[in-house]
Amino acid sequence: MGLIKRKDGSALYQFSLAHRLLYLVFSLLLVVGFLFEVKSTTITLSFIVPAVLFLLGLFGFGYQERWLFDPNSKIVEYTIGWFFINKKERFNSDDIESFELSHFIKGFESAALAPARFKRGNRKMVVFSINFHDNTKKDIEIIGKRTSSGMTEKSAQLIAELMNKKLYGDYS
Repeated sequence: MGLIKRKDGSALYQFSLAHRLLYLVFSLLLVVGFLFEVKSTTITLSFIVPAVLFLLGLFGFGYQERWLFDPNSKIVEYTIGWFFINKKERFNSDDIESFELSHFIKGFESAALAPARFKRGNRKMVVFSINFHDNTKKDIEIIGKRTSSGMTEKSAQLIAELMNKKLYGDYS
């Protein structure tokens, strides 16, 4: 996910358009190949794999997940869905206590319990979340630390500054 500052002072934290277009190009290439193949031969069971890959590419293109942080109207809006079928949640900025950035090793309760060399599936992860005054938490992003390469941490700092809230983190 990437952070986009808007001219009105708000910020969008969402999947980039480039990622979505990559899924669209992949799907279009599959359709073109499928159409050429249908003209030359009859449809057999082997066409199921490209059809499934096309549907997965179409799903990737249509998937939306976006966070809108608007300090002017003091609203945080979360949208998730596929194409035009969306679910929206709105949170008042006054209900937000702070933002939290935490790190953990997948498969272990704490980093202290993890051995020096752990298996490939047990990788370091980063969690960016919102803490509310009623002691509930809403995760914004959970991503591998290596995949994030510091972008989640930077985005968390910018969002906390924008919304004028504290950012707590373990920064390990």
